[in-house]
Amino acid sequence: MRTQHGWERIATAFLEDGRYLAAGTDHFSTGTYMLSDGTLVAELQIEQHGKVRALFGVKKKHLSTRFEAKIKHKEKNDKIVGRMHTAAAKKSAVKMRLTQLGGTA
Repeated sequence: MRTQHGWERIATAFLEDGRYLAAGTDHFSTGTYMLSDGTLVAELQIEQHGKVRALFGVKKKHLSTRFEAKIKHKEKNDKIVGRMHTAAAKKSAVKMRLTQLGGTA
């Protein structure tokens, strides 16, 4: 996730058969995703635990988000680069990038 302090590693995600699961030290995300022509779209529910921090301009324990990205293929390090936003705050989108560690996209 791109923050005011630079790129921040926030979670490890598992994408399999349309299901998206991710977790970090202070949150977990569940949802669904679709792949089409080098594009990834994911509808996600983020649940924060512990100290709740502001995301997308709001400080809530639970957020519904959408991640839209392009898959950029390179020899060994495929990157998935895009933006994530809430339905209520599309203008507050946050830049996101994922690095593919295994499997195929």
